[in-house]
Amino acid sequence: MPRRAATLLALALLAAVGATRAQTGDRKFYAGYKGSLPTDPRLLARSYFDEPRVRGLIFEVEKAPVSRKKVVSALEGSGVTLEDLLRVGLLREKEGRYALGFNYFTARDMDAVVAAAQKHVPSLVEAYLGHRDELHSLLGEYPVKTVTEDRLAFVLIAGFSLNWDGLAATREEGFRRDLLVEGDGFAYSFWASEVVPGHDTHGFYWGSSTLPGGSFNYARDPVDWSFSSFGDPYSDPRMSFPDLLLTSAGEMAPAVRQAARRIGLIHDTSLGGDFPDVLGFESGRDFAALLFALRAEPQKQATLAPLLRDPAKIGAYLALLEEIQYVEPDDSGVYHLPGSSQ
Repeated sequence: MPRRAATLLALALLAAVGATRAQTGDRKFYAGYKGSLPTDPRLLARSYFDEPRVRGLIFEVEKAPVSRKKVVSALEGSGVTLEDLLRVGLLREKEGRYALGFNYFTARDMDAVVAAAQKHVPSLVEAYLGHRDELHSLLGEYPVKTVTEDRLAFVLIAGFSLNWDGLAATREEGFRRDLLVEGDGFAYSFWASEVVPGHDTHGFYWGSSTLPGGSFNYARDPVDWSFSSFGDPYSDPRMSFPDLLLTSAGEMAPAVRQAARRIGLIHDTSLGGDFPDVLGFESGRDFAALLFALRAEPQKQATLAPLLRDPAKIGAYLALLEEIQYVEPDDSGVYHLPGSSQ
């Protein structure tokens, strides 16, 4: 996982999953986290998972638990110790031998997952379509008419229901278990799944980031709202909130970077992290103020400016929001949420 994504997830308490591909030899893996992460890389499973000797050891342990002697021999010269792997949950002791301590899916496992999905997903889709009229009626009752029905449906069904509720349901039904690595201020589970040729995961919205949330809030005047983003394995780094608040300029898309620099970039340490050349966590207040105002009704730039800590930057803020498709202006210069001009 890129450093930015890992550190951002360290600050996100709600169900936050990041996934990237790692390669050792001919075997590639998606890997990511769920939960809140420490900022110390020595406490992160991914810091060790990508080490070639560690990966080779995992390939041995995936077959059967191994002895301590085998672990020590496999790690020799890597700078990684058995204690490191136990600390981050890559290994666990089992009756004097060492087994995998995290959720790990081989190509064979993923073939089984895909086969199950091919069997059951059509009925899940059919069930949702069977409630199409009911869902349409419920969405139509949403009182905020500046939010379009299709965007509301996407967030509620793809994000909250299939993603977040799906995670909760599979855990409650016993289909999966979070194997947690816990410490002072963090608790996360790490997983890895082998990439299988022909199993395309483009458009699979299985990851999300949420901030502010829980204890990761503003120290002064905490807020009762959060930004959440969703994405597939290919969407990192996401040009959306909350990710964009702490994404370094070098990792931004060129047009987004240009707009962000007009606002001004800072070195942010507000949450105990180290984020150089970013918009900053505190700027989230400004973006939220603008979005809530436009949620209420379309408005012109001049009426939105007083909502910012620095009203003179209103043009830069709106330019960035327009670039990332959070707002749209009409021909008369009135800004509104995408798809709605009410």
